Amino acid sequence: ADFQQSMFSMYQVATGDSWASAIARDLLWVPRAGGQQEMDRSVMVFFVTYSIISSMILLNVVVAVLLDNFTRCVAEEEAASAQVRAAKYNKISDIN
Repeated sequence: ADFQQSMFSMYQVATGDSWASAIARDLLWVPRAGGQQEMDRSVMVFFVTYSIISSMILLNVVVAVLLDNFTRCVAEEEAASAQVRAAKYNKISDIN
């Protein structure tokens, strides 16, 4: 159950789904003696690094999908224009 909750938390951080209020704030503060709390900087460094890396990966995925769709559309458009040119050529050669 802890592993599944950890994976869900990492998913929340990667997608930006209210991770700052739900996850990170509770983890940043470590209770100390006397009821005081102290900020754990290693957790902060981990979450900032993980957030940057996961956002770069997700951005690359989005760009890859967009480029794939763009190249597919360009290929379809080139095929359609080639058919139009061929039809015009055949019409002109039928007239002569």
